[in-house]
Amino acid sequence: MKLSSYESTESLMYLFKSESGCGKTTAIGSFPEPIYIFSCDGRVAPLKNNPLTKDRNIEFDIYTDYSAIVRKLEELEKHCPYKTVAIDPLTGFARIVIGHLFNNRGISKKEDDKSPRSVGGIPIMGINEYNGESSAIASMLLSLRIIRNHGVNTILTTHVVTSEARQLDGRYITTRRLLTGGNKIAAEIPAYFDEVYHFYGKEPGLSDTTRYRAVTSNAGEDFARTSFYGLQQEIDFTGKLFYEELIHAIEASRIEKNSL
Repeated sequence: MKLSSYESTESLMYLFKSESGCGKTTAIGSFPEPIYIFSCDGRVAPLKNNPLTKDRNIEFDIYTDYSAIVRKLEELEKHCPYKTVAIDPLTGFARIVIGHLFNNRGISKKEDDKSPRSVGGIPIMGINEYNGESSAIASMLLSLRIIRNHGVNTILTTHVVTSEARQLDGRYITTRRLLTGGNKIAAEIPAYFDEVYHFYGKEPGLSDTTRYRAVTSNAGEDFARTSFYGLQQEIDFTGKLFYEELIHAIEASRIEKNSL
């Protein structure tokens, strides 16, 4: 395939990241229909309560069992009747994985390891649990890639955690990373995706309307990336369908590109 023929807004992998309540789930509901969502935290209210998405062709299952997620992913790898498939959110998926590891493997340790297996009856994660979580996430990402290859948009949402680090000169720098148990897999995840958008909202005064926006390229410590040349850095989808606004922005960037 020539590169000149490979420019499409469909069958891409999207990573939506932000703190809670910034419109990631609602954005999923704006994508081409039919839509299927792996709801890993049971939060579908944003879709049901939004007049823009409540009547769209959206199917979802609320998952608490990792094996059920794997079975559904394998089913969609073979045949996917949807135009959009999303896992929402990664944080919930990771918790389900950890629960699966606790229930089926326990917490492994070497015989000479004197560290406690639990504190106050609460299991403590060991290196095997972190490794298991990372492997499960990597396998899930590969499944999304296979599904994407069937001409499907695939989306993963995730939360970010903010931390501060003190440098040698005494200054503090603020960084954000994806919220998972393992730092290594958190750094690897964005590499799987064609589009990485950071969502954020601004809490207005009582008389204003809350604004929902997504940035498509780096903004301060908020990492983002797009494969579309000239795409505007910020997309405001307040009161609108995110996907429609994204397509408008992509079309505008193509017109500008062709005029050069």
